Amino acid sequence: MVNQYWDVAHRNPFYMWSNGGLDIGGPTGGKNDQELDGTPLNISARGSYNAPIDAVQEVAIQQNAMDAEFGFSAGGTLNLSMKSGTNDYHGTVYYFGRNPALNALANRITRDEAIIKQNIWGGTIGHPIIKNKLFNFFSYEQWRATQPSSNVSTVPTAAERTGDFSQALTPQGAVRTIYDPFSTVFDPATSTVTRTPFPNNTIPPSRFDPAGLKALNDLWLPNRSGDDLSGVNNFKKAYAWWLKYWNISDRVDYNLSDKWRMFFRFSKFETRLDNPNWGGTIAVPSDNGGLMDALNGAVDVLYMLSPYTTINVRFGSSYVEDDYDSGWAKVPDSVWAGFFPSGWYQPALAALPGIYYPNFNFSGNGSAYTGFGSWWLVRGRSHNPTVNVTHDRGIHHMKAGWQLRYSYDQNGQPGPGYFNFNSVDTGNTFLGDYNAARSGDMYASALLGVLDNRNNGTGGTARIYPMVDMHQQQWAFYFQDDIKLTRKITLNLGLRWERETAPLSETRQLVRTVDLTNPIPELQGVTMPSEVTAIAKVPYKFNGAMVYASDANPRMYDAPWRNFLPRAGIAIRINDKTAFRAGYARYAVPWVTIHPETWDIPKNGFSQTTDMLGPLQGAPRTLLSDPFPSTNPFRRPTGNSLGRYTDLGNGINFWDGNVMKTPINDRFNFTIQRQAPQRFLTEATFFFMLSRNAQDPSMWGGNYSYNLNQMDPNLAYTYKGLVDQSVPNPFYNLLPANQMPGVLRTQPTVAVSQLLRPYPQYGDLNLLGWPGTSDHYYALQMKAERPMANGVNLILAYNYNQESHGYWFNDPDLYANKITMFDRGYPRHNMRIGGTWELPFGKGRKYLGSAGRFVDAIVGGWATSHLFMIRGGNLMTFGQAVVSGNPTENVPSGLYFNPAVFSIAPAYTPRTNPRYYDGLRGPKFWSLDSTAVKYFKITERVKFELRMEFYNMPNAFMPSDPDVGIASGTAGRSTWVAGGNYGREIQYTGRIHF
Repeated sequence: MVNQYWDVAHRNPFYMWSNGGLDIGGPTGGKNDQELDGTPLNISARGSYNAPIDAVQEVAIQQNAMDAEFGFSAGGTLNLSMKSGTNDYHGTVYYFGRNPALNALANRITRDEAIIKQNIWGGTIGHPIIKNKLFNFFSYEQWRATQPSSNVSTVPTAAERTGDFSQALTPQGAVRTIYDPFSTVFDPATSTVTRTPFPNNTIPPSRFDPAGLKALNDLWLPNRSGDDLSGVNNFKKAYAWWLKYWNISDRVDYNLSDKWRMFFRFSKFETRLDNPNWGGTIAVPSDNGGLMDALNGAVDVLYMLSPYTTINVRFGSSYVEDDYDSGWAKVPDSVWAGFFPSGWYQPALAALPGIYYPNFNFSGNGSAYTGFGSWWLVRGRSHNPTVNVTHDRGIHHMKAGWQLRYSYDQNGQPGPGYFNFNSVDTGNTFLGDYNAARSGDMYASALLGVLDNRNNGTGGTARIYPMVDMHQQQWAFYFQDDIKLTRKITLNLGLRWERETAPLSETRQLVRTVDLTNPIPELQGVTMPSEVTAIAKVPYKFNGAMVYASDANPRMYDAPWRNFLPRAGIAIRINDKTAFRAGYARYAVPWVTIHPETWDIPKNGFSQTTDMLGPLQGAPRTLLSDPFPSTNPFRRPTGNSLGRYTDLGNGINFWDGNVMKTPINDRFNFTIQRQAPQRFLTEATFFFMLSRNAQDPSMWGGNYSYNLNQMDPNLAYTYKGLVDQSVPNPFYNLLPANQMPGVLRTQPTVAVSQLLRPYPQYGDLNLLGWPGTSDHYYALQMKAERPMANGVNLILAYNYNQESHGYWFNDPDLYANKITMFDRGYPRHNMRIGGTWELPFGKGRKYLGSAGRFVDAIVGGWATSHLFMIRGGNLMTFGQAVVSGNPTENVPSGLYFNPAVFSIAPAYTPRTNPRYYDGLRGPKFWSLDSTAVKYFKITERVKFELRMEFYNMPNAFMPSDPDVGIASGTAGRSTWVAGGNYGREIQYTGRIHF
């Protein structure tokens, strides 16, 4: 089990993604089934309510639940049970605190002092209302705390803000030349680029774009020299997130009679959090400011029809609200007016719940970003009735049931969009062999106002995203039979049927698909320029029609009905000390966990995106001060009024239910358990999971997409620069805006590569939820546990695993849809050792057992516990490069590999170098947390516990993974601290038990 959520310091109960971020037996993060008192907590890939620790009775994590009752997941199951009241009064009162004065440096690189504060208090009480009949259990918890966070960025020096880049250096100390992108001359026949350098490496003020100049001057200042001579990462700062949180829960249990039992529970928490302005300027973004609230309620009724038959009816509801809403980071619209006097942005800002500083992204020579271009507003709900019937007959224990999960949400990702600057525009070339360490600067590009994202060819995006109301249901029927064949053998057989409906919008905003078999009458007969036909005779398909949901077909696709999930298991008692268990379970990964944020489900026309044009043949087409010129106007939503022609001329992301295939996980385990000497319980398990039609394994949801509108990459390798030359656009003003609203209609010229696509009238046609990929996970898991005896308990656990997933190795493989299995790069080895020792002094213990009250108060009741964990390093993966040797040989001192063997690959060549090298991994990670605790006996029923907890007790420093950037000045070197590794923190705790 691995938690993929961020780092340890941020795995708090109010982060709804955290409890779902567990990989349980392979890539299941965000796709596990989480239940509290038998009621689901999931709303899509999110969790919802989490209970305070003192209110939890039991936690059970199942790697391979073979019981057919469990489903709606990728295979991992997390079950929690809340405490209930009894005939006695019992409970706790507690306080947890952390103070910076007791802690080590928060960050050993920035040398920032400890800033972590924590004040947590709460309590629980269970009691009878009517003895033997009616009981209550109540819990409350409140937090006032700060958490560690940090920023690493590269920001311009004072001289660079004036256009003086004479001190912009390569990692080796030479001047990094700045070129004028407006002087670009591209010779497609020879695939060469010529640009004129700025004299003295200085951009004259007359060339400054006013908006670009303002963006640079709003940035925070460097606070260090950088990680190499180029000055990369010249700003590093640790800072705190503050949070306020409270959690309340109440459970009432009622025993009506010997046959009737029921309980009701209501639980809720609210959270407010934000971070300070760590850079001291208007451009600093708030990382996560806003609120996180959740509510969960449950009603459970159990009726014993006979000694052999029970009927259990349960209903649960969950609600989450997760909004980005930072008060201090909001700005007046006059800030946007200062950048864009034309006012193009006003429709984008008009519907927003808040206005933030523009999101400028700088990349190439390091990176930095400002403001927020999009954020989140999530209001999810889930209603979950279940019926379960059990019946015992002879050797059979049978169970059958029905489940429904009805989820709906109001979900949006408001935000006006983002703007991109890249160093490539002031480099010596724009082709694929550009080396950002040798020429160009992202802030020089910004001063000129040149918008560009080298990765996708756009300069940025502006958009209008409305809130959407989405509904989805998951249905299941199941039957399970546990058969006690003999006294030593039990057989488990089960079958589960699931059906998950497709998303539905009450306002019929959803796009069902793009019909690429439907001819576009107005485009038949379009002829291509000779520069295109000289390269290839493409079998063009001038087809395409946007298909919307309707009253007749209201859902995004027609969901499958034949989803049967068999389960089988066997348990064999070999002898009194040895048992063997084996099991198989098939799980269907819910699509609602793959597209959890419904704002991202295509609603073309209702949600409108307009891309800013990036350079063509290396020559800028868009400046920051005028991101939407008349040749590419900012488009507003049209709804479905354009019908089939919606987004004709643009790139489109879409789903197609005829192509989608349900991801299936087949999970197997073989376990042998043995009681060893000294009361050690030992266990060894071989577990593996085989997943087909897998989607993106991210805990945040996500899917694999496939671009149906690719140019054959072999044409680029053969014809090189000829595919990037600019030619007259055959679609220029060919149709009116209501028939071709996309960007292709307004561009006089386009690159040849655009016209070598099979559907040249579109940009990328990304079909979402592409099937055919696989995930494989194999693990050997060993555990030895000694229960508490003579004041000592101990647990040792070790996991060795191999995890691989299918992906495309390079562009030719992508074009051919050839998928290869690759190592996912996670650590192979994971080990945990934990234990508790109750010191043998004081009353009731081996030594000083008859000590007086005063002596016992000093030396008695002490205990200490420790938890040590160590894991291997992550596999290092590399981008395309020319490799001249083995990176594991002749490794310079202080580096993790030899970066000299890598160099930038020539333009117009396919990738041939490996993604990784077996055994070449980053640094290991280990930690030791320790506790000292003293128990004071107040009365027979009341005990006071005083505890000191030491996190990262030895104050060990763990380096981050090294830089794997080709030609980077810090390649092979770790430049930061590993995630989750903070200086030693001390937590003090007082708890009363009664």
